[in-house]
Amino acid sequence: MARDFTEKDWIIETMARLLDVKPQIYKKAESVKSGLTNFLKNHNIEVYAQGSYEIGTMVKPCIKDKDGDFDIDLVALFPDKKSAVSAKDIKEKLGKHLKNQNYANNLGKEGKRCWTLHFELPINNIERAVFHIDVLPCVNDPSPHFELGETAVAITNKEGNNSYSWRSSNPRGYAKWFTGINSKYKEYREKDRVRIQKENPDLFKSHSDVSDAYTRTPMQMVIQILKRHRDMMFIGTEGEDNKPRSILITTLVAKIIEENNKVVNSTYDLLNFILDGLVFYSGLDSKNYDQDSAEYRGKKLIQKKNGKWCIKNPADPLENLAEKWNEHPQMATEFFRWVKKARSDLIDILDGTPEEINKEIEKSMGKDVADELFNKMNSGKSPTPKPLTVNDKTPKPYLE
Repeated sequence: MARDFTEKDWIIETMARLLDVKPQIYKKAESVKSGLTNFLKNHNIEVYAQGSYEIGTMVKPCIKDKDGDFDIDLVALFPDKKSAVSAKDIKEKLGKHLKNQNYANNLGKEGKRCWTLHFELPINNIERAVFHIDVLPCVNDPSPHFELGETAVAITNKEGNNSYSWRSSNPRGYAKWFTGINSKYKEYREKDRVRIQKENPDLFKSHSDVSDAYTRTPMQMVIQILKRHRDMMFIGTEGEDNKPRSILITTLVAKIIEENNKVVNSTYDLLNFILDGLVFYSGLDSKNYDQDSAEYRGKKLIQKKNGKWCIKNPADPLENLAEKWNEHPQMATEFFRWVKKARSDLIDILDGTPEEINKEIEKSMGKDVADELFNKMNSGKSPTPKPLTVNDKTPKPYLE
């Protein structure tokens, strides 16, 4: 059965809302994060957020992941000069601080790049906030060779032979790039503050008390939907090690929007647009195609030259986010297999019967999401009015 635009948008947006971490849980985690930040600051260590926590694309754990919780990624920036300290020294310094009486019981084993703290805290008599915080030690390592290079850092990397090395990264630069694109959804974000305050009057006295950290734009929601679909498709399978990385999903979504100035207040429209763009590139996975073929010449979002893949990090163009695809070609194949399935599961299915949609969403997004979504549909709540198009004048980004 054919559904109109408004109903499809209501389904996709409602589904995205159900993937978000509850404000009560987020607020509890934020309190712990603030305490840890102040603790490390007292040791002359600057702390700032990175990753999905910083850019607002966190997804609550799916039921299939029995050990899942949500994570907060923090950067611990030491004042030392890179030339005066080793990667091992910095990693061990951070570990020593965290092993004190404040956090010793929360501290897990040393990771390859981070130290991880695990928390399980009560929210009320029923709910508990279960999350972990990854703390990444680093030192400043600015680069004059690219636009966002002034915020680049050197992070520690523990090798398999128990030796340590430096790796380059730029979490602040990446967040600045992402936030710049996401800032175009200011009108949508303001409306979202009102919605959140109405749903959580015990947490926020007015909509002005709702910070950006709690709101979600269509760009953020598209990323959340795609990440959950990815998780559901790969978790517990033989191909789980080859599942698409979150940094790739996030970068490609934002890049498509940036290059085409595609800003609309419809999550369905944006998801449809993004998946069209990603499916376009799937032909590159064929051995017979290369970037210089007539069909792909000049399209550089995902590059393939002489059989080598490249997706540039917008915060560090010297970093190839698809480097692992060249080491493990199956990762590229799995990425494009996932893209095509996401298109079928999230867009094409919306013209099916309610029973077909329910069944497919349960498989692709989780039973918890499917049940809550259809409870809302059956409660008689009408779809939201057709969203206002903010800017949709340019051709599809992946075409030119």
